[in-house]
Amino acid sequence: MTDTSIDEAGPLRLKLDLPGLPPEQAAALGREIGALDAVEDATAAPTRFALGGIVMLVQLAGGALANAGAVASVVERLVALVRGKGVTGAKIELPGGGSIEVDHASVEDIERLVAAVDGGRVEAPAAGGG
Repeated sequence: MTDTSIDEAGPLRLKLDLPGLPPEQAAALGREIGALDAVEDATAAPTRFALGGIVMLVQLAGGALANAGAVASVVERLVALVRGKGVTGAKIELPGGGSIEVDHASVEDIERLVAAVDGGRVEAPAAGGG
């Protein structure tokens, strides 16, 4: 199992679940995500849990950990990229257990989720956000 916990000495890793995305499209999306300023690496791998699913681990660059606003900005860009590719059913998981469904994520939902994780308490965004 991959570590997605927040470690002050280590990198912050987000997990992006991409159900039904073909490997070649996942690789292209990974290159786009990896090119974002605050992203150090984006690695896609097939999941064993869902046929045809892809899990992408997104490691943020050290400077992106400065505050919750920077992490929220990265999550907002991930949401825009995934939506722009027409991927549905995707989910972004933050360390500490918080997650958000890309299809329904609003800016407010993302900021609330990141702030909750950053504060050490994970709270789900209100239902129907977006």
